[in-house]
Amino acid sequence: MLRNYLTVSLRNLLRHKVHSLINVAGLAISIALSLLASLYVHSEWTYDQFHEQADSIYRVVKTGVNSNSGAEYAKAMMPENLASALVAGFPEVVEAARIRDGYDSDIRAHGKRFEERILFADAAFFKVFSFDLLEGDPATALTSKNSVVLTEQMARRFFGADSAMGKTLSIRNVFMDRTEARDLIVTGIAADPPENSSIKFTILVPLQLWPPRTDEIQFWVGDERIFVLLGEPADLAALEGKVTRFAHEHRGPRKADFSLRLQPMTDIHLDPSVTGGLEPTSNPTYSYILSAIALSILAMACINFVNLAIGRASARGLEVGIRKISGAHRNQLMKQFWGESLILAATALVIAIGLTELSLPLFNSVTEKDLTTATLHGPSTAVYLLAVLLVVALAAGIYPAVVMSGFTPVEALTNRLRLGSASVLSRSLIVAQFAAATCLVVSMVIMLEQL
Repeated sequence: MLRNYLTVSLRNLLRHKVHSLINVAGLAISIALSLLASLYVHSEWTYDQFHEQADSIYRVVKTGVNSNSGAEYAKAMMPENLASALVAGFPEVVEAARIRDGYDSDIRAHGKRFEERILFADAAFFKVFSFDLLEGDPATALTSKNSVVLTEQMARRFFGADSAMGKTLSIRNVFMDRTEARDLIVTGIAADPPENSSIKFTILVPLQLWPPRTDEIQFWVGDERIFVLLGEPADLAALEGKVTRFAHEHRGPRKADFSLRLQPMTDIHLDPSVTGGLEPTSNPTYSYILSAIALSILAMACINFVNLAIGRASARGLEVGIRKISGAHRNQLMKQFWGESLILAATALVIAIGLTELSLPLFNSVTEKDLTTATLHGPSTAVYLLAVLLVVALAAGIYPAVVMSGFTPVEALTNRLRLGSASVLSRSLIVAQFAAATCLVVSMVIMLEQL
């Protein structure tokens, strides 16, 4: 029976090539756009979740009200020595990793000169974060003052096909020494950080190389980003209260009112209210807008499918009548019509995956991301694609399956189909389609003008 449904459906689709082509093209383009949007949204909403202990990592953030302007602020830049004080004074804090931005530095390796951004990090860096160290010992890679850790990409750039382990880099950085270059030995090769990471680095040098300003904790100055790893269980609100009270005891002569809060690692990227981060943040509204646009275009493609089905209702009336006289039941006709929709949607999905692959470089240049289609190869994506396929097939084929299968043989054979309601539906769908398209065009023009 299933084979018969498929055979009949394929014959009908091939017999009406232009109709099928329009439907497949519309669905393929709309599904491709939804796939691109899903790649973007997946990247945005999975930032930093690759860390094994992501749910237990928090960034220390200082919040308060500016005494001059009265505006609220949130900053991620903390004073020196706070990390060690948190580990020593609060049993909930298992580890604390400090990071400073060293900006661009003059680097010499293998007789060549480079200019690259470096990050200063302490020895706890690889204990807190799950960045893969391909070569070297995570526990000791940053303990020596003369060590440096390179990413795999940077190691190839500096030393080519040769092993970088044990090689020497000469680095001149204004924060290390304004005049002298310092020779550092490569003690670790790390995998390149994932695209959806709030901490991106190519070169890590020990934080010991940053000359300390003071032994005191001064909350009116500071350049360190501090990430703490909490044990389980931990009462976050109670800990924030204790940490804030500790900070007030060490705030020094400046009595500005502020508090410290612990921001979950996985919330960093989608919280633009906090300044002083290592990487640019993003507004979650962008994800919502892009998802809404993709769904709108997908809905318009389904509307187009229904409108074309309504237009062909009279032409297929004779087919419905003959099948019913031959003994076909309504549920059999519904299966056939939905089978045609499923074949069209499946064909469109295959084409859409190809279109996504082809358009991804352009999409990356527009969104300033480095997305890959590797995400499409996972089991979760397979479930998502299957859901898209079924939803599109059901939505697009609902009119022919439900309405056209209900025609009586007499109405169908004598061409007296009651299409008045269909005409109203068609006009309503066309109005909705054009209204959505107009909104999208106007929104695009406004955004272009703002940019």
